Amino acid sequence: MDGHPIKAIEIDHEYKVPPAVESYERHKKEGAVTMAVYGTPQIYALTAKLTEDRIPGTSPGFGSAAAADGARYPFIFPIAATYWSQGAAAVDFVKKQLGGNLKGKKIAYIFYDNPPAVNPSR
Repeated sequence: MDGHPIKAIEIDHEYKVPPAVESYERHKKEGAVTMAVYGTPQIYALTAKLTEDRIPGTSPGFGSAAAADGARYPFIFPIAATYWSQGAAAVDFVKKQLGGNLKGKKIAYIFYDNPPAVNPSR
């Protein structure tokens, strides 16, 4: 048989950073070659570890938008639209709805300051 078996391990970290970091460390010890990270606070907490350990990890679209810069974050791979690209798409949609001109219009961005989204490593 050609190919390699893939072992996918799923852990429910309940969107909490400490259990996500614990599961990362456990999987790293078990020889994981990639990590599918879910959650903005989790990807912020694990970015430095993934880079230091040279383990590729996914960043959900609502994760680190800066990870779109592959030269700066070579081990983080965004897998969906970032907050920034979603915002740009929303502005583009409104612009089209208004006939292609936003002159004189104000755009408000309401930031959801979710405490779990704070990077605990800072």
